[in-house]
Amino acid sequence: MVTADEMRSIMGAIWEGLSGGGLPELPTADDLHQARDGAALEGRPRLVGRVEITGEWEGAVTIDCEAELAARIAGAMFGVPGGTSEPEEIHDALGELANMAGGNLKSLLPAPSRLSLPTVSHESGPRRGPSALHAVGFDVAGMRIVLSLLPPADA
Repeated sequence: MVTADEMRSIMGAIWEGLSGGGLPELPTADDLHQARDGAALEGRPRLVGRVEITGEWEGAVTIDCEAELAARIAGAMFGVPGGTSEPEEIHDALGELANMAGGNLKSLLPAPSRLSLPTVSHESGPRRGPSALHAVGFDVAGMRIVLSLLPPADA
């Protein structure tokens, strides 16, 4: 099964690939345990990128982050100056981030399995559905981003 350390490593590698676009570095030593289930983001407007994993192992991968951070991610991905990304670019960027994380995590789970196309939603209340198996969170320039591995919705 996937560990929180493996999730931190995956997020770090993905972030490193983006950080050339002007994003602040992810902290490496601080796990920030309050990130469990995205609790640090509940009540704040946020975007959630999600991919479903089906097959031998079933569940989902989500990336929750504040809207401002999602816009900065889009800017880094598409080379757009800070804060000027279009909503479609922001959705595409967060969906791609979820897809990259999901693909990396899928490779650590029992095979065979498939990854769905990513979806992106706007949320502000408590997380709905099952509790995360693992969730790792990071503070990035005072904003939160949380990578979660979720069991199937009916678990």
